[in-house]
Amino acid sequence: MRTLAWTRRHNLRWRKALAITLFGLKCALSAALAWQVAYLIAGKEAAALAAVSAVIVLQATSWQTIRKSIERVLGVFIGIALSVIIVHLLGLSALTILLTVFAAALSGLLFKQKGAYLATQIPISALLGLVVGVGEESYPSLRLLGALIGGVIGTVLSLFLSPPIYAQKAQRTLVNLLEEVAQTLPTLADTVGGTVACSRQAAIYEHMHAVERKVRCSERELALGKENLRLNPWGRALQDVTESQPYLLEALEKVTRQMERIAWTVQETGQAWNELSSLHCWARRYAEILRIMGEMLEFVAERVYVITQQAQSQSATWEYPHHSEEEAFAQLAQTQERLKEEEDALLEEKEELLFPVRNVPQTTTRASYRAVVRSSLLMDLRRMLDELEDMLVAVRQLQAG
Repeated sequence: MRTLAWTRRHNLRWRKALAITLFGLKCALSAALAWQVAYLIAGKEAAALAAVSAVIVLQATSWQTIRKSIERVLGVFIGIALSVIIVHLLGLSALTILLTVFAAALSGLLFKQKGAYLATQIPISALLGLVVGVGEESYPSLRLLGALIGGVIGTVLSLFLSPPIYAQKAQRTLVNLLEEVAQTLPTLADTVGGTVACSRQAAIYEHMHAVERKVRCSERELALGKENLRLNPWGRALQDVTESQPYLLEALEKVTRQMERIAWTVQETGQAWNELSSLHCWARRYAEILRIMGEMLEFVAERVYVITQQAQSQSATWEYPHHSEEEAFAQLAQTQERLKEEEDALLEEKEELLFPVRNVPQTTTRASYRAVVRSSLLMDLRRMLDELEDMLVAVRQLQAG
């Protein structure tokens, strides 16, 4: 039996080394093969252009490589065509260079939405076709042939030498985010429970804001991981897991947004919050609900990680360090019931505002304001719990599938 901590450290080391080594190997093989093929077809000049093209088109994923190959071939073709037509009609001069580059730049702008590289490749190819093509008439056709051979070879090698490294990295990112948010929830619980000094409330709010921003900023990395599996014959086992990432990330983003709102509510209340939490048990009960949510989020993170590892290695046996799925859903049901009780208690308190009860400790904070604060916190807790329920259901469906 292998533990999750040992496996993560081991996998992180070899995957980093593998990503660097594979990309270097793809560049070297693409350049060598493109040079050899072009040399056999059209000689040394085309071979050099093909080798350069093969290296240029290689990107992080196979899909990106295909797109850049297409953009390069189209850009070279359009640019070379413009230069050949203008030189044939007007000859080579400063004026024709001006007209060619101007026309190529306009063409690039028209194609910019189709691809940024395509937009820049058109004027570059047009200018090279003018300057180099006049002294060497075969250059335009050789450049186009080199771009075509280099793009095809780079694409083929990218398809066959692109294990789902970025998809695995995206999965690790998601798991790390889930764990980080789960570990942050106890700190938020301490703040709500009144065990954190008033001077630290602003710092905790800033921390919650940073966590929420970090979750939002990870969308690009997860999108790259999903793109890594497009047209990738080695990543089929991770397809289902990767498809669930955007949904889990969206739910996690909503959870962190509510956490930020809760921290903001406590900070805005300021010194009065410590008074509220010391005189009223409901603050400590809310804090306990937050801690339970942290445990459920840890369960989600562990299950997502284990499901990913099982998808990659069917023969491996993995440990579940914490409670089972049945316990997680039982914990969810109990927390939902507790939250419902807190909501009912708040409704009763709102009714009692019309009929104050004697011999109840009075604070400097008005009862009406206290009810507003409780209502805001309960709304945030309810939204967080709803998102956690959706995440638990998604993980169960993922594991069943």
